[in-house]
Amino acid sequence: MSHHNRLHHLPFPKLILLAEKNEIPKRLAELKGREPICVACIFGKAHKRPWRSKSKDKKHIRNMTDDEPGKRVSLDQIVSAQPGLIPQMSGFLTNLRIMGATVFVDHFSDHVFVYLMKNHTLEETLLAKEAYERFMSSSGLTVQKYHADNGRFADKGFRDDCISNNQTISFCGVGAHHQNGIAENKIKDLTLGGRTLLLHAKRMLPEYISTILWPFAMKCHEDRMNNLIHRADG
Repeated sequence: MSHHNRLHHLPFPKLILLAEKNEIPKRLAELKGREPICVACIFGKAHKRPWRSKSKDKKHIRNMTDDEPGKRVSLDQIVSAQPGLIPQMSGFLTNLRIMGATVFVDHFSDHVFVYLMKNHTLEETLLAKEAYERFMSSSGLTVQKYHADNGRFADKGFRDDCISNNQTISFCGVGAHHQNGIAENKIKDLTLGGRTLLLHAKRMLPEYISTILWPFAMKCHEDRMNNLIHRADG
């Protein structure tokens, strides 16, 4: 269980796969077929599963042209009813709180970038866009196209910023949020993963852990999603 906790509650089948590839102690591969139960994972990752599909003709959101990082990026926003604590390393403590986040997902690399937001104004959304593009630029990459639902991203200010940076943006149809399924699926993973980490911490240290720490849990799960990836080709 210690490796399961250290790797941000990585599912046991993937943990066993790491053991079989000698990335972690080989003895953990002996858990195959008799995986222990993690209470935090059971409660934190519980969600409703759709029992049917609305359409048999499923169209893929990713295109064949999304063949390099930055070619197309999906984005969406999280709104939290629970205010979150702002990470601070120095200075006076602030009374401001995190009220949500903007999530960017690159179609080619599946990389996730979470920008914590104090509010959901256009100005804060543009700061999120600037932060993501600065991150991409640090790796020598540029964003060429965005894909989003309508919401804040359909504001004239956001579209003008895309035009000024030689970028294009496409939107979902009215009432068709499933067309932004890549970003929405990552938001689900981030929410369930962050909740799992928070529940485990609360169970271990109930006097210190509060739901106000959800931004830290979400950023921690983002780190796992980006740096602990298992692909079918090994």
